[in-house]
Parts: sequence; C-alpha cells; structure tokens
Amino acid sequence: RNVESDLAAIRNLASYKTHLDELAKDFAKEIKEDNQPFRNLGIGIRFLRTRLEEFEREANEYGSLSSIKEDLDQAVVMAKRGVENNAPAYFRPENDIGIRLEKAKVRLQYFESLTSNPKEVSKAKSQLESTVKEIERLKTTLSSAILEQNTLPPDEYRGSDRDELLKLVQKKWEQEGNGKKPLKIGIVTANWTRNVAWEIQNRTLYKVDQSRIQAYVVADHNQKTAVRHSINLIKDHLSNDKIKLTFLDDPRREPELSDQILRQKLVK
Repeated sequence: RNVESDLAAIRNLASYKTHLDELAKDFAKEIKEDNQPFRNLGIGIRFLRTRLEEFEREANEYGSLSSIKEDLDQAVVMAKRGVENNAPAYFRPENDIGIRLEKAKVRLQYFESLTSNPKEVSKAKSQLESTVKEIERLKTTLSSAILEQNTLPPDEYRGSDRDELLKLVQKKWEQEGNGKKPLKIGIVTANWTRNVAWEIQNRTLYKVDQSRIQAYVVADHNQKTAVRHSINLIKDHLSNDKIKLTFLDDPRREPELSDQILRQKLVK
C-alpha cells in the first residue's frame, strides 16, 4: 500500500518468519493439546504465516527484474520523446521520467532485500546506472531549455525551530559540503513527516519513532548557474529528538542538470 514504508517490513521479513517458527516450537505441546489460550496462539501463528506469504509474494512481484526493466525502458522512451518534441518539461522530476526512475530505485531495493542472488542485484544496479546516464545524455541536448525551466525549490517550513534547523544545515554544509559558497538555505515542506514502526531482532521488538523533513543548500557553481544540494533531516523521538543530517547525493559529484539553477533566478 505504501511501497517505501513497507521496505522496513521487507527487510524484517526473515525475522518475522523466524519469530513465528520459534513460537510454534516453544509452545508445540500446548498448541497440539488445543486448549485455550494456546488454541488461539496456534490459529494466530497459522494466520500470520499465511499473510506473510501473501505479502512476500506481492513484494516479489513488485520488485521483480521485469518490473524494474519496464520502468527503466519506459523512462528512456519518454526521454527520447521529450527530445524529439523539444519539450524540456518531460524532464521535470514530478513527470513520468522522474517517477519511473524513482519507482525503479524502490523496486531495486525490494529485489535486493528479497533475492539471494548478488549477481542479479549487481546486474540490476548496472542497468539502473546506465539508464540514468543515458537520460542525462539525452537531457543535455535540451540543456538550455531545461535550465530555463528549473526554479528555486520551495521554502515552506515555518516551525518554531526553523532557525535552529537552518543553522544545523549550514553547519553540515560547512563541514561536509564541497567548499562552494552557500547562496540560499531552505526547508522544502511545511511539516515534518512522522513514522512509527516496530522491528524485531532476536525475538525482541524495537520501536522506531522518527520524523523526517528535507532541507537544501543552493550553492555557487559557476558564473552561469548555482546548484541545489538536498539534505535529509531525521529526528529520533526515542533519543531526545536527536537530529541526524545526511546528504541525498554526494555534494562533490558533478551536478545533474535538473539540480542546476540559473544564478539570475536567485536575485529577488
């Protein structure tokens, strides 16, 4: 239902199965005698095993090699069409090319979590990388038009801790950025997104309670353009709301065209 959130469950699937097997083994005698409350325990174990099998089957279908290939192939088809039609809007992150690439990345995470074949994982990763490179190559034929359409990201967060968060982002950039001058720092969304989940390790449940939000630094690049560098902020509510910051991509890599912004758009 929510493929990105369900990744946590995918990664814990083996632990869930092991936990049910150990429960069934520990209470095998009581379950066989079919008296309460062990009758309900046996029913519960059988029911959960069935649901986990259904979940794993659907997850394998979602993260199959064929579904990954379909998204990648369609992304290239749309990129070529964008060039043919001289339509830079095709390459906006919110349009079909961007959506297909993001879906392929999530599907690949499913496949990697569920398969026991590292060679197939490596092959799928190579296909993703080559597709991204091909789309970037196609993009460059419309580079001027794409740069014209690229806009500054929104800066919508107005929470009471805004100034504190901006200082954390600036410090992150100063310590781990590429040394270029920051021209603008902002926070994309108006609110944090909170997620509560449970993970199981060695028959012990661990609660995960985190909120996420994304910030950015628009930094100097060259005389013509600046570059947006995205930074994810994760607040751990079970560790006194400690905030961890991570770059979405390596700020020292050559920036993608979609992340570049004409310097003149920074002038208000």
